[in-house]
Amino acid sequence: MFDLESSNLPRDLKKVVSGKCGSVMKLTQKRADALIEKLKRHPNDPDLYFTMEMLASNKNLSRSAFLWLFEEENKMKRGQTVSWFLALNISLPLFMQKKLLGKSDIVRTRLAFNPAVSSEILFLLAKEPHDHIRYAVAKNPSTSKKALAILAKDANENVRREVAANPNTSIKCIRALLADDCDYVALTASKHPKANNLKKLLTFS
Repeated sequence: MFDLESSNLPRDLKKVVSGKCGSVMKLTQKRADALIEKLKRHPNDPDLYFTMEMLASNKNLSRSAFLWLFEEENKMKRGQTVSWFLALNISLPLFMQKKLLGKSDIVRTRLAFNPAVSSEILFLLAKEPHDHIRYAVAKNPSTSKKALAILAKDANENVRREVAANPNTSIKCIRALLADDCDYVALTASKHPKANNLKKLLTFS
């Protein structure tokens, strides 16, 4: 359990971290960079990792800050919690999204849930062997029609159900999912806005 008062962080860093997670997560880019420079001077502090976790959720981070957090965690070999927080950061740049593809399936699942992740990365994640990653991609509102078309044929019914609910799913896929062998996939597809458009087309045809 992190104990700020008994930690070895310098006094000026304690002031920043003292707002529990909130203050670190809301720092401006300039102040976050300044904090990282101070953290670099205390690489062996036992509380460093906790501060890195909080910084990883800060949406104002610079490219260099994202990269430092990623590389510093790799050097520390203490797990992937920092990467876990980075994967959910809505300001995560593309070059960092690509780096996180090499992390654990838990980190990649968080990445797949992030609506700010590029369609290029989501397309790659749609081909993952892990059901929970494909499920997250199917649920993501930023997933492209091309990726959803692949997932509409997924062997996992939970993945197909999320495709049936995704607003980006094409009319063609909704038509196919309406006839899905799984009842709740078909039911979900019937409630999709494009299902109504499909019914109108069939009525006038």
